[in-house]
Amino acid sequence: MLITQIIGNLHTTHHDYSQHEIDYLELEWFELSKRILRKTSCANQELGININETGLSFNDQDILFADEQKVIAIKVLPTQAIAITPSNHYEIARICYDLGNRHAPVFCAEHDHSILLVPFDQPMLVLLEKLGVKVQVVDARLVNPLSQKPSNHDHSTSHHHHEH
Repeated sequence: MLITQIIGNLHTTHHDYSQHEIDYLELEWFELSKRILRKTSCANQELGININETGLSFNDQDILFADEQKVIAIKVLPTQAIAITPSNHYEIARICYDLGNRHAPVFCAEHDHSILLVPFDQPMLVLLEKLGVKVQVVDARLVNPLSQKPSNHDHSTSHHHHEH
């Protein structure tokens, strides 16, 4: 089955899919910005995804296919992440500055938006511990990105740092 567009999201749609069989296409967080994929759903449906929309990023529960009986939607898999709990506004600014300098993807925790999540990376963990912020390694679904930036392959919107 070829998928060429996202047709909605189970969280925001006004259509009632409660009587439908829901099949999920499980994706890792880093696959959400890919526009061309070949994957198999949980119910063994082979899917080819080819979406031409520039800057697209899939979201958890996006609907890829729907008919009278079945819906195929995206489910983001949990991954190892660093949970950061800033204690004040200054700490938030310092953390975001350092994460931004490293172009690290930053997410809000699913059920507590005061907790920031970054994909696990040992050097990042060491940096955050040196900053003295409260961190914890957790398994989390990275589904609430702080930015919906275009993929790294879209050079038209990328920026470069210049040293003088």
